[in-house]
Amino acid sequence: MASSEAEKKAYLIGIANLLDIERAYAGAAANKSDITRRFSKGMQGKTLDSVRQGLDDYYAANPMTVQHPVIETLWFQMVVPSLKQKQ
Repeated sequence: MASSEAEKKAYLIGIANLLDIERAYAGAAANKSDITRRFSKGMQGKTLDSVRQGLDDYYAANPMTVQHPVIETLWFQMVVPSLKQKQ
């Protein structure tokens, strides 16, 4: 079953909220290798729509990966490559 555009956006907003909560909880104890900081840095400059479209494009080009968790796809297909470019 395909998700609607609104459902996809709601999921991405939920991830963003989760990261915000984790960042607030960690506070000053978080270091630069903290996953929330790395995730935020890797997604810097991307919009909700560009992320949604990027995921749609990735899954369309890689239909065998549609069973992978979206958060995993975000991490390995968007965050990690972006972090590598910023090094």
